Amino acid sequence: MGFSNGAHVVGNVRNMANGSQRLSYEIYQANGNTRWGSSGAERVASTAAVSVTSDGLTLMFNYVAKIVKTQTTPPTGIYTDSVMIDLAF
Repeated sequence: MGFSNGAHVVGNVRNMANGSQRLSYEIYQANGNTRWGSSGAERVASTAAVSVTSDGLTLMFNYVAKIVKTQTTPPTGIYTDSVMIDLAF
């Protein structure tokens, strides 16, 4: 399973947007250090699920989302992004 970089990516950094303003953030795997992305080691295997229903159809994964601390604080507002989840079988 992987996550896209979102609708407002700059380089390899995810961003939420409020008009032309950006708020950089990142989504990490449960360990809080490994970026959750769309390729290679950034993807997560189904064996990493922390919960599986008895029918095996629902898997739950823990994640950590963090605001990038090194950015200049943007103005107050409502910031949004759209991230796609992709599943490979």
